[in-house]
Amino acid sequence: MAALRESGPSARDRIITAAVRSLSELTPALMLSAVGTRAIARRAGVSTALVFHHFGSVETLAVEVVDRIFDPGTVPAGEVGATIDALAESALPVDAAVALHHNEFLRVTGDPELRLRLGVWALGGPTADAAYQQYLAAIDARLEPMLAKLLHSWGRELRPPWTPSTYIAAHSSLLSGSVTRHLIDPDRGDIDSFARAAASMSMISMRVIGDRHTVEDRLSEINYYPLRRGRRAITEISERKHAVLLHTAAEQFGTRGFAVTKMSQIARAAKVSESTLYSHFVSKAALAAELFDKQAADGVLRGGTGHDQGADQPDSLERAVRALVTAAATRTDIAPPYLAELVDPTSRRAPQTVITALAKLLNDGHRDHDDRMEEATMIIIATIRRTLRFPSHTARMVAAHVLRERVRTSPEQTHRS
Repeated sequence: MAALRESGPSARDRIITAAVRSLSELTPALMLSAVGTRAIARRAGVSTALVFHHFGSVETLAVEVVDRIFDPGTVPAGEVGATIDALAESALPVDAAVALHHNEFLRVTGDPELRLRLGVWALGGPTADAAYQQYLAAIDARLEPMLAKLLHSWGRELRPPWTPSTYIAAHSSLLSGSVTRHLIDPDRGDIDSFARAAASMSMISMRVIGDRHTVEDRLSEINYYPLRRGRRAITEISERKHAVLLHTAAEQFGTRGFAVTKMSQIARAAKVSESTLYSHFVSKAALAAELFDKQAADGVLRGGTGHDQGADQPDSLERAVRALVTAAATRTDIAPPYLAELVDPTSRRAPQTVITALAKLLNDGHRDHDDRMEEATMIIIATIRRTLRFPSHTARMVAAHVLRERVRTSPEQTHRS
């Protein structure tokens, strides 16, 4: 008894470890042996001798049992096909996709051999692995033409890099995992959650026939989150795309002209959808305004910095205004939309780069930031207005007039001019 007590804890652990290893080393033949050929014969209503007459050994019987469990012919193809046929003429793919995935969830959950198939695969070793792989391949091959038929009826195709086989495999994995979770934890693994998750994947994975955008394009379109003040928080990927869209717009405006260029043409040239373009710019005018701001900012910043170390503030301000005149004179197509953004009191989208650059030159140490930003805005408005109104005037003439009026005119009068 003393020896038993001393070896109790370690012996108990060794027994549990051995039992776990024994389970992990199971095969279908060992599982049938655990059931017993006598019990199998009794359930079949035959003698044990007849079992061995037909199969010769438990191992041979196990091979055929595995083939039976993983026979794709047991899956009701007609039921799946009927569901797809019923949805083929649906007007709204979103609703139809939810209904399709909902029905598939019910079908798999109601499969009487689902648990058995999973159990034999989990404990059956390499033999069951190969059988399950063949089973899944056969099911997927049967679903591919059904998927093609459904997509065609909706006028859709899969977005790259999806192919029919990879999409079906991904959906099958989501389905089987969700059903398993539902059987284990029905409160959390509910059917509606799966149907909407699967439909979301389907919607991102499909595109209108002829569209060139990939899954990555679609994901980048939705990869933004609003800030508290209503402006988008641009991620690194979205920020790069934002710059590409500005560059493409500049090329399209330069080739066709601002007035006749359409947002759809810019989107097509940038290889994005129109919804992506509008997620970055609410209108063509807003796009042009930001483009002018970016292009004018370089000249204004260089002018404000000056080329000599001893440049004082008035000279720097004049050079910056002259640079703005040059920008407006050379981009008379997109300067007006930029001006419209500045003078619209309801607009909160006015670009700030040029305004901020001029406001720094107005810093005399006595006024606050808002006052300097307001005066900078008025100077820019007056400069662009005069440049567009008197195209024959030189940059020096316009700058001299604007800065002279700046001294004599109040902010309220400048706004009304």
